[in-house]
Amino acid sequence: MPFGSALLAHRRFFSIAVAAGMLLALTALRVGFFLDDYAFAVWLDGTSPKRVTPFDLYEFALGDHASNFEMVRRGPWPWWTDLDLKIRFFRPLSSALLFTDHALFGHAPIGYHVHALVWYLAVLVAVGLLLRFALSPSLFALSFLLYVLSGGHAEPVGWISARHMLVSAAPSVAGLAAHLFYRERGFRAGRWLSILGVLIGLAGGEAALGALLYWLAYEAVGAPGQPGWRARAVRTSLPLGIAAAYFAAYKAAGYGAAHNDAYLEPFTDPWRFCLTAAQRAPLLLGELLGSTSSEWAQVFSPAPFVVAGIVTLVAFGALVRAVWPAVAAEDRRSLRWLGVGAVLATLVTLGGFPGSRLLLLPGIGGCAFIAAVIVHAGKRLAEATLGGATRVALRAGRGFLVLVHVVLSPFVFLGSIATVAELGATTERIDRTLDGVLGSVNPRSSPAPHVFILSASDPVGGLYVGAARAMRAPKTVSSWLTLSLARATHSIERVGDRTLVLTADPGMLHGSFEGVFRGADHPLRRGDRVDLDDASVTVLATAGRYPTSIEVVFRASSIDDPSLVLLAWRDGKLVPVRLAPGERIEVPWSAGPTGFF
Repeated sequence: MPFGSALLAHRRFFSIAVAAGMLLALTALRVGFFLDDYAFAVWLDGTSPKRVTPFDLYEFALGDHASNFEMVRRGPWPWWTDLDLKIRFFRPLSSALLFTDHALFGHAPIGYHVHALVWYLAVLVAVGLLLRFALSPSLFALSFLLYVLSGGHAEPVGWISARHMLVSAAPSVAGLAAHLFYRERGFRAGRWLSILGVLIGLAGGEAALGALLYWLAYEAVGAPGQPGWRARAVRTSLPLGIAAAYFAAYKAAGYGAAHNDAYLEPFTDPWRFCLTAAQRAPLLLGELLGSTSSEWAQVFSPAPFVVAGIVTLVAFGALVRAVWPAVAAEDRRSLRWLGVGAVLATLVTLGGFPGSRLLLLPGIGGCAFIAAVIVHAGKRLAEATLGGATRVALRAGRGFLVLVHVVLSPFVFLGSIATVAELGATTERIDRTLDGVLGSVNPRSSPAPHVFILSASDPVGGLYVGAARAMRAPKTVSSWLTLSLARATHSIERVGDRTLVLTADPGMLHGSFEGVFRGADHPLRRGDRVDLDDASVTVLATAGRYPTSIEVVFRASSIDDPSLVLLAWRDGKLVPVRLAPGERIEVPWSAGPTGFF
């Protein structure tokens, strides 16, 4: 009997599968705010120097010196930010929905999460309909089950700021399903519903391009019949035309990314993008097929994860080749365009900061192929003529896929949700421990202090604690400036009444998150100086493109001025640092709230 159970053949399987996915997703209701959620809340509160409209929350950096410096001079962005930085995304629908949530729910995250669950339900229904139209019943059932159990869905479901993935996916995949229903079953309304769905999805975010590329793949290699190249060219012209018009309008309006190492695009710097894509492609495809973590690759050296991704791709390709003779002709046709679409949908995500959230749309085709291997490996294993080595490889590969994608994947989802919830709670807990130093929610009569984070173990313990404070108690700090996020031992010396020298071994800006604010194409050099409102920072020494020592001269009359608060990460919290003239201290690295930065 092929892999499965009575569940896969149950007449109400579709509803049961959707219910299972939503049952997992309900655990996101325990999550509070997390990372960028705090910044969005502050911007929407109107207490930040950044001014936003209902439609431009995702325009983080516009690429001009004036607006970028507003975010640097008193924080929250760090001093090493490239003033040419551009991270500007066209997501007006997702932005407007967050604006509405803020108006309705304020700082109560549960309302935002309930809203996200509605969009996730729409995604599951749309993907389920698409797969049911495309695949035979047995293959559809397992494919859809794999999709609803995917641990990679935790971020778009549980992280409010990542909800744009759901907002862009739901209408665009529904439009793709409508197009398939039109082409395969004569549903005439699908001709315009497909266009409408993709356009609404593109207003939600760039992820909708993935659905457009599935559409392109279907018309190129998966449509019924055997039309000539002229007919294929005509049929692919519509999705190609929509994509071309979108990219042209996107660039003409100034959207995109530049001058950082986290978000890249081929139009600004094609060579750097290609080099980065060559690394990120096996990371993401390896995670899609074998659950090798692309996030861990950003924390540690990416090389082993790239190798693991390549090995996974080769091994999975061998499994597909081995089971392909057992796949029915109609399923082969569908798997071809779903596979091509999954690869293309992955390629358009390579400019984003790597993470499982990027696989929401590539996972549609990925789950179909994984299901095909699991189902048809059983058929091949039943063949008496199958060679011994092939039999062992099929049995091992099938067992691995079942273990990773059926047994463990729901636990990965639950673990990821728990991690996001804990990191959000930890961010707020660290903020509250500073009330005695910075003031409680009710500000003191004296001027609010100027906060300098001398060393923070990771962005959660540095930048995002400041964002959480700005949301909860905005009048208790005048500025929040992070001097180092380096995973290093820091030597801090007071060399003058108003001057500190901070040295980090092996240096600053090695981390992937530090690269969000400055790219390798514009490194800092010895002698570079950044003048901020409350201090100036000068690079004293570098090792290659990485600063190893900086001088900080404060604007206050003395470092002992009570308006200055110097903090460093020690023993799991941010603690005040006080230095006598000429005194030098060592601050050893210790794990921050994330546990690994």
